[in-house]
Amino acid sequence: MMRRVKMNSFTISSFIIFFSIGAGESCTKHYSCMGRNLSCIPPSIPSSIQTLDFSFNVLKHLQKTVFPVLSFLRVLDLSRCQIEHIENDTFYNVKNLATLILTGNPITYFGPGGLNSLHNLQRLVLVDTGLSSLQLQMNNLTKLQELRVGTNNVQSMSLPSFMSNFKDFSLLDLHANNISIIKTDHTAVLREIGRNMTLILSWNPLLYIEPGAFKGIYLGELDIRSVFISCAAQKVGLKALYGLNVKRLKFGKHKDSFRFQFSDTDFLDGLCSIYFQEVYYYIMEKPSKPISVFRCMINATNVAVIGGLIDEMEYVHFREIKELYLVSIKLSTLPGKQLSHLHTLEKLVITHNSAPSWADAFIDMPKLQYLDLSSNRITLKQCCTTLLSDTPQIRYLNFSRNAEIGLDVGGFDGLDSLEILDFHHSTVVRVGYLSVLSNLKYLRYLDVSYSRITFTNIFSFYGLKNLNVLKIAGNNFQGDVNGVPRIQLCLHMRDFQAGKSIASNIIDEGIMGSRKIIVVVSQHFIDSAWCRFEFELAQSRFMMERSANIIIIILEDVEERKSKKVFGLHKHLKKNTYLKWSRDPLSNMRFWIRLRKAIIATNQ
Repeated sequence: MMRRVKMNSFTISSFIIFFSIGAGESCTKHYSCMGRNLSCIPPSIPSSIQTLDFSFNVLKHLQKTVFPVLSFLRVLDLSRCQIEHIENDTFYNVKNLATLILTGNPITYFGPGGLNSLHNLQRLVLVDTGLSSLQLQMNNLTKLQELRVGTNNVQSMSLPSFMSNFKDFSLLDLHANNISIIKTDHTAVLREIGRNMTLILSWNPLLYIEPGAFKGIYLGELDIRSVFISCAAQKVGLKALYGLNVKRLKFGKHKDSFRFQFSDTDFLDGLCSIYFQEVYYYIMEKPSKPISVFRCMINATNVAVIGGLIDEMEYVHFREIKELYLVSIKLSTLPGKQLSHLHTLEKLVITHNSAPSWADAFIDMPKLQYLDLSSNRITLKQCCTTLLSDTPQIRYLNFSRNAEIGLDVGGFDGLDSLEILDFHHSTVVRVGYLSVLSNLKYLRYLDVSYSRITFTNIFSFYGLKNLNVLKIAGNNFQGDVNGVPRIQLCLHMRDFQAGKSIASNIIDEGIMGSRKIIVVVSQHFIDSAWCRFEFELAQSRFMMERSANIIIIILEDVEERKSKKVFGLHKHLKKNTYLKWSRDPLSNMRFWIRLRKAIIATNQ
């Protein structure tokens, strides 16, 4: 490959050619008529389309003649088309639909046979349509997987009895309806449906759940955020859910919902009678008394607590926990002591604590791989071995957006497995003049951008032989240490002019417009006719001017007989000093120092 170092700092924007297919082409698969104020489906739509977005148009009355025959159509979006009436057999000509979206239509009449033709329908979206009941005429939709009917006036979550035969049914979204009471007979169909179903009841004004209404029911997920109208209703409601078996439970309150004060310390006791693997608790209130948040969560594998005020975390003996999230809960001290010795924990996220925080050491966590302590205003005078002891599997460590992190030589001893390390927008002390990262041989990603570092040592990143990404913007460099010299690499995808021949671009923008020519010798270079052409031009300029320096890098060994394929290369290598790439860390460092010096020499 050939690389040219430009003598000027101007940049020519790169260009990308996009080829689009006209609306009438037979190979079109996605067709959009969104927001065109159309009152009918255009007859010119290709019969082969698979997705039709007809949202935000005007189709007040749907009947069989509205749609042309679109046998391959799988997704139809009719959102906010002012639809009021849907007649029987409306969708006969699009009977292979898998997804039908009717969001935001003021439907006043839905013919009993309106959906009869859609035997392959998998997703039906009736959000914000004025729906008042789930007793829909959809007996034929035996392949239905998702029914989304949020933001309506549904008052009972009771499903039609025939849906017990919908064995693939997996999602019922009833958010923001008017369900206030749930009785045992309302959940009868849920007992017959498969165990991986998601039930979303958030934002319903729930007053009462009949005790045992969910006993023996298996769900993949239950979302009951912002459903209880008071703390007392939540306490009673959670207890009424006894016997429920759910993989993922989401409860608590959304950020902008009404607030109430806790008066009882046992208002979460109902959780102890629910079987769950993952629990997500949104606690947007400030308890008036200390509460035991985690007591009924000790058997969970994933626990997340978001919001609220918990000054100090209780000691919790989680038995099988793998992931723990503590987000925006205003901890005054990061709970290292309380979480130490959790032998099953793999991921720990403690972020966005607004109160100034310091951290206790996290000790004896042999499976911990992921630790995010960002945005906590932490001040650590010594990091990171003093904070993390006996955590040999750590691969991800995030200290970004904190107050101050101090690093010393040996600060990462025992943390050799680190692959990703992030300090951006935290003041990082001593990394600029000490080789504190030298043992992190597996580190792939390092972000120290905007960390108020002054780099005085060119060996600050010594030993990071696997580093692929280094983000270092917004810091200072003493003299010329890891700074950016005023050079620009000539790249064909960016700097070659459109409409100009490749040969002319190579000559004008590349060879003649550069002060240095870098030749990277590899087998690909030898085999490339364009690379050979570029090198011959560079040689010609060198012979004429005696000032157009050519820097040759041997990336990989090439047989002598093959190198002779490139005119003048073998002779040039015998008469001029060249650089050779090596994967040895020390040789690698010397290589970059020598290359940088060679490039900058004529740019001062």
